[in-house]
Amino acid sequence: MKLAFRIIASQIVITVITVVFSLILIPELIFSNFRGSIQAQTTNYTLQIMSNISSKLSENRRIANVLAADEGLKEQILAYYDNPKESELAGIRLYLSGFFLRDSLPSYKLLGVYISMDDGGEFTSVGFSEDVKQYLKETIIPELKETKSGTMMIDPFQFSSNSSTIWANNFEQVYGYAVRFKAGNKVGTLTMLSPFDDVVYLLSGVKDSCRDYQLLNTENTVLYSSQKESLILAEQILDTITYGETFQSGYTSDRKSLSVVTFTQDNAKWKLICRLTKGEIIAQNRKIFHFSVMMMIVFEILANIVTAVAAERVLRPLNEVSAKMSKVADGNTHVHIAYQANDEVGDVVNAFNLMTRKLSDYIRQLIEKEKLEQKLRYSILISRVDPHFIYNTMNTITYLAEQNRCKDVVVVNNAMIGIMRDRLRIELTDVFDTVSQEVEVLQQYFTIQQYRFEKVFKYEIEVPVELKELYIAKSILQPIAENALLHGILMNRDEDGELIGGLIRICFSQKDAEHLLITVADNGIGMDAETIQKVMQKETGKEPHIRGKHIGVRNVRNRIDLLYQGEASFEIESGEEQGTIVKMVLPIRKRPVDLNELE
Repeated sequence: MKLAFRIIASQIVITVITVVFSLILIPELIFSNFRGSIQAQTTNYTLQIMSNISSKLSENRRIANVLAADEGLKEQILAYYDNPKESELAGIRLYLSGFFLRDSLPSYKLLGVYISMDDGGEFTSVGFSEDVKQYLKETIIPELKETKSGTMMIDPFQFSSNSSTIWANNFEQVYGYAVRFKAGNKVGTLTMLSPFDDVVYLLSGVKDSCRDYQLLNTENTVLYSSQKESLILAEQILDTITYGETFQSGYTSDRKSLSVVTFTQDNAKWKLICRLTKGEIIAQNRKIFHFSVMMMIVFEILANIVTAVAAERVLRPLNEVSAKMSKVADGNTHVHIAYQANDEVGDVVNAFNLMTRKLSDYIRQLIEKEKLEQKLRYSILISRVDPHFIYNTMNTITYLAEQNRCKDVVVVNNAMIGIMRDRLRIELTDVFDTVSQEVEVLQQYFTIQQYRFEKVFKYEIEVPVELKELYIAKSILQPIAENALLHGILMNRDEDGELIGGLIRICFSQKDAEHLLITVADNGIGMDAETIQKVMQKETGKEPHIRGKHIGVRNVRNRIDLLYQGEASFEIESGEEQGTIVKMVLPIRKRPVDLNELE
C-alpha cells in the first residue's frame, strides 16, 4: 500500500509538473512560432476593414460634394429666399430626401443632410434635434470656416436620442463630412451625417482576432475603443512601429503582446490599433470564438429582456395617461388613474386627475345652467344670424359695387334684407313657419352664396304646390344646406387643390298621410362614419358643449327631437368622396305650434 501510495503520489507530482511545465512552455512556443503568421493574418484582415472604412469615408465625401454642387438644390434654396414660405421649406426637405432615395442610399450609409447658411437659414432632410444643430453651428462650422480647403471630416459625436432619420432609425453616434458651398450669392455649409454605428459594425469584425482595439484620428484622439480600460498605449506603439512594404500598416511586439497598426487610405488618416495578448494568440487554435459568440448572444438576449421589462414598468403609467387623455378628448371627463408614486410620473398623473375632476365640475355647472336657459336659447339660436355670414355678405356687396354691378348689389342686398327680416320677426315661442316661407329664406341664402362663390355650385328646390302651406320647424333647412355647401361642395377639390364644384338638391314630398319627407342631397366630399356618429349622437346632459364642423346639423337634429317629441326622424347617408344625403321625416302640421304647447 505504501508503494502504491508512493507511485500514486509520484504520478500526481509528475502530472502537476507536466501541467505546470506545459502551461509555461507551450504558450511560449505557440506565441513564438505563431506570432508572425498571426501578425500577417491580422494585418490582412484589418487592412480589409480599413479599406472598407476608407471607401465609406470617400463615398460620403463624394456624395457631399455632389450634393453641394447640385444645381437643383441651389435653385430650391434660392427659391426659398425669394419666397420664404413653409411650402418652399418643405420642398427643400423633399428634394433632399428624394436625392438620397433616388440613389437608393440605405439608412446605414446616411442619416441625412443639414444645411446652415451664413445668414442664418437652415435646411434639413431629417429631424435633427436642436442640440445636434447647435453642436454643428458652434463647433464644426466655425472650425470649417478657418480651413483653406473648405472641407472637413467630422469626427464621431453623440447623436441625440430624440433625433430621427428619414428611415425612422435612431443612432447613438454619428460622423460626417462638411463642405462650404455657394447658392447664387448665398454662402453656407452643407453637412452630411452618417451613422458611426456602421463603422463600429465594421470594426467589430476585429474581435475575431483580438478583443482590445482602438480607432484613432489624425491627432491620435480615440474615436472608438472596444474596452473601457484598454491597455493600448498608442503613443508608445506608434513610436516603436515597424512598417511593412508600405506605410499603410505596421506592427510592434513585446514578450506579452502583439500590436498591429493599419491606416485608412483617404485624407482622414484614421488608424486602427489592435493589441493581441499572448492568451489571445494561443486562443486562435481553440474553440473560444464559438464560446464568445454564444456568450454575446446570451448577453444581448438578457440585456434586451432587462431593458424591455424596465421600459414597460416606466412607460405603463404614461401609456395609461395617454389612453385616458384620448377619452377626455372624446368628451368623457369621468376618468381617473390609480397610480401612487413620489416621482415625476406621479406628478403628471395627479395633475391629470385634478384636471379631469375640475373639468367635470365645470361641465356639470354649464349643463345645469343650460337647462335653465333652454327655451330662450332655442329662440335665440334660430333668430341669430352668424356674424361671419353678415361679414362675408357685406364683402360680397362691396366687391360687386367696386365692379359697378349695381343690379347684382341690389339682388344680394335684398336677399340679405329678407333673411334679416325673417329673423327679426321671431317671437320667443314662435318656432314654426310655412314651407314656402322657409324655402324663400333658403333661396335668399343661396342667392347670396352664389354671388360669393360664383360658378362653384348649383341648387335645385322641388316643392309640390300642395305642400307649400304646411308648417315645419323654423330654420332647419338653411343650416343643412349651409353644411352641404361649406363642408361638402367647397371641400371637394381635385389633386391640384382646385374646387370641383357640385349640386345641392332639396326635395319635399309626402311620405304618407301623416308625414312629410325632406331630403337635402349634395355631391360633395361626404362624411366618414365617425363624423356621422358624432353628429347623430343624442345629448344626455353629461357631455361638454360641442363646437366645430357640422354643429349646425347637430343643432337642427336636436331641435327636431325637442319640437316633434319623437314623432320625427333624422338620418344621414354619406361616405367619404360619396356625397351626403340628409333625410328628415316630419309630422304634417297644418297650423303653427308654439313652444309652450310642447311642455
